[in-house]
Amino acid sequence: MGLIIIFKRLNYIFLVVLTALLVFLALTFSANIGIVGSVVFAGALPASTKINILLNIPYGYISEFSSQSLVAILFSLLFGVNLAGFVYYVRLYRATAISAVAALGSGSIISAIVGVGCISCGSLVAAFLASLFGASSLSIILPFGGTEFSLVSILLLLISIMLLNQKIKQAYL
Repeated sequence: MGLIIIFKRLNYIFLVVLTALLVFLALTFSANIGIVGSVVFAGALPASTKINILLNIPYGYISEFSSQSLVAILFSLLFGVNLAGFVYYVRLYRATAISAVAALGSGSIISAIVGVGCISCGSLVAAFLASLFGASSLSIILPFGGTEFSLVSILLLLISIMLLNQKIKQAYL
């Protein structure tokens, strides 16, 4: 009953879709930051060509439909659901304190940033962060080459959504 109540309201559905779109665009552009930088700062290209290239980056990410693009789409949708649920929960209780549910959502964002991108890019970010803690070869020894970070982010979001669902259900008992 918890999250189903939320999605009977059009404004929360709009929030999920808008958030999912923005997160997906952020993930795809950050995964292709080299191309985005080259296109934006290329002086020889007309503005219409730059816009056309930039609009085709997310399309290319979807059309290749690899496990990486599936993870990005799933993460974007789950993040939107999580945000809509959190907004509903805060409005329901008129609370502003950050709960464990919000902390799990934040952890999933961090792990998604680490796990996004191509294997080499994600591995570079993960290796940099791991080197801060003395584990610089962590992504090399992982069996899926760093994709585990993306899967952890999805798992954290699912846990966060489940906790939110339980909290919202408790409000109606």
